[in-house]
Amino acid sequence: MKNNLKVTLLAAVLTFVTVCPAMAQRNLDVSEEPSTGRVVADKILMYIPNRVMDFLDIFSIKLGTGVTSKLQVRFTHAFGFGYGVGPTGSVEWSYGRRYGTSLDNGCEIFFLGDGYYDIQREFSTGTLADYWYQSQGMQWPEDPVFARDKAYDYWALEVEAAAFVDVKVAFHPLEFADFFAGLFCYDGISRDDYTLIIP
Repeated sequence: MKNNLKVTLLAAVLTFVTVCPAMAQRNLDVSEEPSTGRVVADKILMYIPNRVMDFLDIFSIKLGTGVTSKLQVRFTHAFGFGYGVGPTGSVEWSYGRRYGTSLDNGCEIFFLGDGYYDIQREFSTGTLADYWYQSQGMQWPEDPVFARDKAYDYWALEVEAAAFVDVKVAFHPLEFADFFAGLFCYDGISRDDYTLIIP
C-alpha cells in the first residue's frame, strides 16, 4: 500500500514538472489584456502546478564525475570561500528551471569577496546554456554569467565538494520568497507562474 502511494505521488510530481509547462505559456502577450474570468481561472486551475514548480525552484542540485577537486561554500556570490579545478561531466536541476547535462571545466579560487574565475560550460543538453566566464576580483549581480546567461543565482547559498565525484547543492532565498508569496497567489518576485492557454 505504501509503495503504491509513493508511486502515485511520484507520478503526480513528474506530471506537474513535465506536462504542465508544456501545456502552459509563461507570459501573456503584453498587448493582450486578459479578462477577469481568465485571470481567476488561471489562478485556480494552475495553483497547484505553480506551487509545485515554485517549491522545486528553491533548491538546485548537481551530480557529476571527473578528474576534479573542489571544495566551495558560498553565502551568496559576494561572500564565500573555496576552490575548484578540473573537468566534470554532470547532470543538474539548476537555477531558473534549467536542467540537463553538461561538461564543466576550468579553475576558480575565492576567499570572502575576492576571487579568480576562469570557468566554462560546454556540450550542454536540455535547457542548460553554454558559457565561458572569466573574472578577477569581486563578483557583481550585473556580471553576464548572472544577469545575461543566468547560469548562476548571485544570491544563492551553495555547498560543493568534489574528489572525482562532484556534488553541489544550492538554496535560493529569492525563490523561497517567491514560493511563499505564491501561496497567496502573488507572482511579483520571479514572475514565473504558468498560465493556461485559453482562447
